Amino acid sequence: MHRCWQGNPVQLTLVGLGTFKSSKRAARNGRNPKTGAASKLQLRPYRFTAGSSFKAAVARKKASEKK
Repeated sequence: MHRCWQGNPVQLTLVGLGTFKSSKRAARNGRNPKTGAASKLQLRPYRFTAGSSFKAAVARKKASEKK
């Protein structure tokens, strides 16, 4: 988790579920609600990519619901 705070890209793979990857987003202007001070917010959102076994489990569930 320390690499995430340093700004390095992070990837977490959970076998059977999928992968979480950090991605970059342009900085935006923000404001502290308590003090009203303006600041730049550098965000690093996480993206989820489903693994093949997770996709297969979801497909089986959807197929059984259609019956």
